[in-house]
Amino acid sequence: YLVTPALASFATFTVFWAQGKELQVASVFSTIALLQVLRVSIGKQFAGFIESFPECLVAIARIQKFLIQPEASNAPPPAPTRAAAAALAAASSGVKTTNNNNNNNNN
Repeated sequence: YLVTPALASFATFTVFWAQGKELQVASVFSTIALLQVLRVSIGKQFAGFIESFPECLVAIARIQKFLIQPEASNAPPPAPTRAAAAALAAASSGVKTTNNNNNNNNN
């Protein structure tokens, strides 16, 4: 990590010199400054990338799971049976019914 700016500068100036151009003090200092700004901004963004990458993977997996599901039909849901309707009515009223046939025989 500490050697990277020096290697980047060396590679940049070597390519510049290999193209037959003359190195001048102004261009060297401005290039070093630009490489430093680039290094700092990439360093900050890389830390954010490392932090948010796992969250991105989870979000992609959730979206894929949602998109893979079969298409919902427009048909209405099936009507509940009498036993299910009685159980629902009893549950909503708070009364526990055990067996409707026994209640009818006792009356």
